[in-house]
Amino acid sequence: MKSLLCIALAAGCCRSAFASDSPATTEPAPTLPRALNYLVEKGADWMDDHNCASCHHVPMMIWSLREAKAGGVSIDETALAKAIEWTLSSKVNATTFPEAKNPERDLVSLAGAYIALAFDGSDSLPSEWQARSLRDLLHYQQPDGAWPAQTQGRPPILTPAPAYYTLLMANALATQTRKHSDPAATAAQEKALAWISAQPADEDTQHHALRLLLDTRLSRAPEEVKQSAEWLRAHQKSDGGWSQVADAASDALATGQAVYALRAAGIAAEDEAIRRARDFLTGAQTADGSWPMISRPSASSTKGAGNIEPITYAATAWATMALSRSQPPK
Repeated sequence: MKSLLCIALAAGCCRSAFASDSPATTEPAPTLPRALNYLVEKGADWMDDHNCASCHHVPMMIWSLREAKAGGVSIDETALAKAIEWTLSSKVNATTFPEAKNPERDLVSLAGAYIALAFDGSDSLPSEWQARSLRDLLHYQQPDGAWPAQTQGRPPILTPAPAYYTLLMANALATQTRKHSDPAATAAQEKALAWISAQPADEDTQHHALRLLLDTRLSRAPEEVKQSAEWLRAHQKSDGGWSQVADAASDALATGQAVYALRAAGIAAEDEAIRRARDFLTGAQTADGSWPMISRPSASSTKGAGNIEPITYAATAWATMALSRSQPPK
């Protein structure tokens, strides 16, 4: 398998495009309609009940619908249009990029980063929104190139791991530097890459998935891209899934992230690792279209969250995006 990976990377397959607004022609797997219905229904509930584009709901809904559409899957176009209009409204943007934040949480916008990723490859983001997002990213980047992490939060969405925020924000920044030549953004990207390269890799799936996505977005050399791809291959579990951390069971969030990153890097849908992961996800989906999740303890607690909807929604979105990119050839 590793030899196949090296061939794919050396051939430049790692430079595959992210989701575009043009659909492909692949038919959906049976699990995808149920997952999309769940994401649309729960995403609409979130918009009705909240005034913020939280990273684990509406941006993930937009991202998932766009990935499904790019994979040739029939989606609710009205729901997607409504979510985009709502997310980019001035009212919601005031919470995405607040002018006066709580000093204890005065950090780069997590929702802003996920919105940028949700629209990657699209021309739907207004230029003024992109400029506001770039200002936020540049403002909060530290002189060494990193972005500071949340000191409190529940992994994997909010994690104190030092490299997490920097990898995530570097991915968000890459959605702009790949399209536009901005000296400040390019310099920020180079500083972030230097900082990331100097850090020891976290031994968790999310770290390597985000690193692989970043290297792919920036079209880095094959020998750089394959490091995280090979880590992901080596850590696939016997049931076909991936776990967030070594001592945990496979789950949809880690599996979705791993598969999405591997497919973005050019690993074929018929590859054995992708096939096994697809089987794992198909078998683990619940009747309502979501995937079951167990909340991990936060930094200040030994117990998981009482409300597991955020992690369930995020996991369902990642699983949906992975399956949208991984339909077997006909």
